[in-house]
Amino acid sequence: MSETRPRKFHRTRGRAEAMWRKSGSVWQQSTAGDVWDRLSSVDFMNQALLLAAVMLLWLFPNLIFLAAVTGRDFAESVSQKMGLNAEATQSVDSLFKSSSTSVAATVGAIAFLVLAVLATVAVIQKIWQTIWGLEGLGYWRESWQQFLWGFGALGVGAGLSYMEQALSDIDHFLAALASFLLLAAFFWLGMRLLLAGRVPYRKLIVPACVTSVFFLGLGAFSAAFLSDAIIANDKEYGPIGVVFIIMTWLLAVGVVFILGPVVGVALQERWARRKRKQARAA
Repeated sequence: MSETRPRKFHRTRGRAEAMWRKSGSVWQQSTAGDVWDRLSSVDFMNQALLLAAVMLLWLFPNLIFLAAVTGRDFAESVSQKMGLNAEATQSVDSLFKSSSTSVAATVGAIAFLVLAVLATVAVIQKIWQTIWGLEGLGYWRESWQQFLWGFGALGVGAGLSYMEQALSDIDHFLAALASFLLLAAFFWLGMRLLLAGRVPYRKLIVPACVTSVFFLGLGAFSAAFLSDAIIANDKEYGPIGVVFIIMTWLLAVGVVFILGPVVGVALQERWARRKRKQARAA
């Protein structure tokens, strides 16, 4: 009896270890396992936090100032991007107070806006280079790419807002389709630009489309849940509660910039391996 129990224990332990190794092997070979490994290699959460912090501390203040100079309502623009209702928009609007500006301050704000755009896009470019396993090309060679991509992104954002307003009254599906096509084209060409043409166009189609879908999904999620969250936080914590929600939204934007390309690359490589297996079998 004393010998039987240890044998049973070792047999049970051996089976458990075999099942664990098998499940680990299945996980490693799955798309989810591949995505997780790639996210770990790019230090996913820290990079998303870094991108959110750069946008909050660098990009937002300069965009606020520039909007005040040009007579636009920055709070309304942000609220529209987040899909907020009228009450939540009032809570966001209370954070931004317009003031008079001088010509010198305007010129300074534009200069700092350029630096802010370059700083934000530099983080995105470094992340994408890591995802595709590419080395940086140096500050001067990358700066013009960052400049073109950054201000192209601002232009695409303005175009999306205008297009959604114009098409939503006609057909919501048409507005979503047009937004997807514009985003997909922008990310497709933008990835090619920031990766300095070192990745073929055909290998960027799936990552661009997946990233676009994730951005539209983030927009739908924001429209469904963020308004109530902002209103509740504003009532309970005041303006700082609204800031927390905006920070969370910026973090989600940073996550999409990383998760979209990673999932797209993983799917594309998995489909390519499947095609090669089918070709060999044939």
